[in-house]
Formats: sequence, C-alpha cells, structure tokens
Amino acid sequence: MRQLDLIAGFLSEYVDYAGSTVPGSVDPVKDAIAVLLENGVMTIDEMRREALRDYSVIIPWNLFPKEV
Repeated sequence: MRQLDLIAGFLSEYVDYAGSTVPGSVDPVKDAIAVLLENGVMTIDEMRREALRDYSVIIPWNLFPKEV
C-alpha cells in the first residue's frame, strides 16, 4: 500500500471528507492535516506518533502546513 493511502486511512478516522474517506493524494491529505491542527484535535507530534503506531507510516514534514 502506498504511503499516502496509509496516511489518508489514518486521517479518515478523524476527518469526514465530503461524506467519504480522505483520498490518498497530496492536496486532500494536506487539507485533512490542516483541519485537525486548526481545530486542536492533535498536535503535529501526536499526529505523527499515532500514525506510526496505528498505521506503521510516518507522515512526512512536507505535508504539514508551514505555519500552525
């Protein structure tokens, strides 16, 4: 399975993407990450740690917004 698909699967546990799961492409993944951060659902460190623990995937730094 591709890295983006794994990350999207993780994010779909928290984000409803227009009534569906988060698509495994860059822009929707970035959008979902931004929503979680902006709403204080979890921090970057918490997100990276949980994705690694539950999905065995590391969310790359370039998918996070430059400013939070």
